[in-house]
Amino acid sequence: MVANLSYKGLTRDLGEVLKRLAPKEVEVQTTEGAWYLMRIIPYRTTDNRIEGAVLTFTAIDEQKQAQQVLRSANREMKQAGILIRKIFDMNPDPLVVLGHEGKMVAANSAFSNLIKIDPENIKDTDIFTINSRLLKQADLATELAAALEKGENFQIRPGKLAPSEKIGAYLMMGQVIREDDDLPYHFLLRFVKK
Repeated sequence: MVANLSYKGLTRDLGEVLKRLAPKEVEVQTTEGAWYLMRIIPYRTTDNRIEGAVLTFTAIDEQKQAQQVLRSANREMKQAGILIRKIFDMNPDPLVVLGHEGKMVAANSAFSNLIKIDPENIKDTDIFTINSRLLKQADLATELAAALEKGENFQIRPGKLAPSEKIGAYLMMGQVIREDDDLPYHFLLRFVKK
């Protein structure tokens, strides 16, 4: 088995284990591509003398394959997140996704600009703590609670969302996003300038 390893550090690892008298584990691969967890353990005689080392090998091909699948899935999820983020930011209307506790999960640049918050500070910010006249006039908490209770989308008319001449009036559309009863719900809010 040892002669079949494509691992160059075996001699060094053996020396380290014998010097420190502490076991060591290393993932190694054979020249055929099979993966093993190699354990190097100091060998003690019955009279407690060190007489060398014991090497054990445990097959871990399935673990390595699962790790590879997980790495691929994580890369794909990261790419999907980047894609969604770019699509989200392309929308000229201010958009924000709220978690079930009212904390912002994601927002596009238009929303960040509207409420004057740095995009880096959006995630996990409680929307009800934002000092925005636009949001305060909307009575958003009541609208969200009613939408959740009815399981329906909602709209807040421009009359309620006209904080100043400078900002202008907005129609707010809210949508409950809940695909699975076991998962927490989210809200998507869209602000359309009137």
